[in-house]
Amino acid sequence: MDIADLESLIQLNAPSNHSWTPFSTSDDSNSIEFTKLKHLHVEYQAIHEGNGAVVPHRDGHPWKLCFPNLESLSIKCTKSICPLLEYMVLPSHMKEITIEMKLEDFQHHAEVSLPAANRIELKVYPFSSDDP
Repeated sequence: MDIADLESLIQLNAPSNHSWTPFSTSDDSNSIEFTKLKHLHVEYQAIHEGNGAVVPHRDGHPWKLCFPNLESLSIKCTKSICPLLEYMVLPSHMKEITIEMKLEDFQHHAEVSLPAANRIELKVYPFSSDDP
């Protein structure tokens, strides 16, 4: 299936070093275009060491993941930093954004700006489940 035809994508238990490379349609580009994608839901596996590069570097540059028609975004990442937030290009307005992650990861992404949305839900976990 061509990624240009995808309207909804759900990835559950994606490893933190999950690669977006299989979605690439060109060897010449540093971006991956999801032109028809309207709904994206990604849950990353919990990891205990390392940050995990969600978007791998290619030729010294990270992939830019472009979602020009995305309406709803849901990301759950409870144990690792989520580089996907730094490397995705979103439309200027969306219907719904839900992000769940640890407090330290929200602090790491303080510079990331989210688009306007009809509904934004941020769920913050103060500690990992391993903390006493």
